[in-house]
Amino acid sequence: MLVLAGGVLYSNVLAYSDVTIAPRQRMAELQRINELVAGKGPTFINYYEAYADRHFLRDGAPVEPAEYRPVTLPLRDGKALTKAAWANLDAFPLSTLLPYRSIVTIRSPIESRPPSIWGLVWQGRYYQLWQRPEPAPTTILEHIPYGEENLHPYCGNAENGPSEPLCSIPSVSIPSCPQLHRFARKASLQHAHLLAYQRPEPVFTRGDEVLWPNRWVREPASHVLVPTAPGTAVGHVAFPSSQRYELYLDGSFGRGFEVRVDGRYLGTVKEQLAGFISSIPVADVYLSAGVHKVEYTYPQADLTPGNGETLATGEFAVDARFTSLASVVFEPLQYPRSELVSVSPAEVARLCERPLDWVELVSDAAAGS
Repeated sequence: MLVLAGGVLYSNVLAYSDVTIAPRQRMAELQRINELVAGKGPTFINYYEAYADRHFLRDGAPVEPAEYRPVTLPLRDGKALTKAAWANLDAFPLSTLLPYRSIVTIRSPIESRPPSIWGLVWQGRYYQLWQRPEPAPTTILEHIPYGEENLHPYCGNAENGPSEPLCSIPSVSIPSCPQLHRFARKASLQHAHLLAYQRPEPVFTRGDEVLWPNRWVREPASHVLVPTAPGTAVGHVAFPSSQRYELYLDGSFGRGFEVRVDGRYLGTVKEQLAGFISSIPVADVYLSAGVHKVEYTYPQADLTPGNGETLATGEFAVDARFTSLASVVFEPLQYPRSELVSVSPAEVARLCERPLDWVELVSDAAAGS
C-alpha cells in the first residue's frame, strides 16, 4: 500500500509540474473586450490566439488572419497567413481592414497603430481595442506604411508563400524628405492633406544577440534563443537618450525568464504561452544614455505548476518546448511623444526627420458620401 500510495503521489507531482498554465490575465482582457465589441463588429484581431475568435470575442463577429476564418485576409503582397503566423497590421492593405469596425491589437511597440479612422477606445496591459464610427468621418485616399514590415511582411506560414522565420520588429522609421514632398504633391492634386502618426523608435535586440549558456539552443534563421537548462544569458544594449523605457520580451514563456538591467531585478515573465509569439510587457525603467547590461535568467524548476523536468534524462527539456526568446524591445515613453500630426501639402516639411509609423493622404469628405 505504501508503494502504491507513493507511486500515485509521485505521478501526481509529475502531472502537476508538467501542466501548461494558460495566460489567464490575457484571456480576461479578451473577455472584457468582448463586451465592448458586442454589436460593433465585425472584429479583426491581429494576433494568433485560437481562443479569441472561437470563444472570447464571439459577440463581435471576430476573425484572425492566421486562424480558421470564413474570408480571405490578404497582405499587401497578396499572401494570406495560416497557422501559425503573424504580420504587423501595416502589412495588410487598407482594403483588407476597411470591412472591420473593430480592430484588436497587442499593446506592443512591434505593432502599428491602425489607420486614422480607427480610434483607441480601450487599453489593457496586453491588448488594445480600436473602433471606427459609422460612417467614417474622413476618407483615406492612401495609407503609406513605414517600419520593418516592408522588409518582413510576415513571419510563420502562408498558404501561397514560403514559411518566413524572421518577424518584423520596429514599426517605425524616418522617411526621406524628398519622398514626403512627393506625397505632398500627390495630396495637393487630390485636394487632400497629410496625416502622419509619429511614435518613438524602439531600442531592440534579437533573441540571440546575447552570450548564452552552451547548453541553450539557437535557431539561426529566426534568431530565437531556447533555454534547455537553468542559466543566464547576458546582453549589452545601447540607448540613445536618457528617459523612461517600457521593456517587452517577445517569444513564448512557460517557466520563462527573470530580467535584470545593470544587476537590478525588473520582473519575471512566465506562464505566457503563445501559439506563435507573444509580446509581453515586463516593467518601466529609467535608463541613461549609453550601454546597459541586460540579463535573462532561466530559473531552476520549483514546485509551482509548469516547472517540470525530464528526470529520465536529467535534462530540463520539457519547458524548452514552451520558453523561447525572440527579441527584446525597449519603448521610449517620454519623447518624442506618440501623436497624430496633420499638415497641409505646403507644410509637409514639418514631417521631415520625424520617426513615423505611417503617412496618409486624407480627404475631409466622409467615406461613401
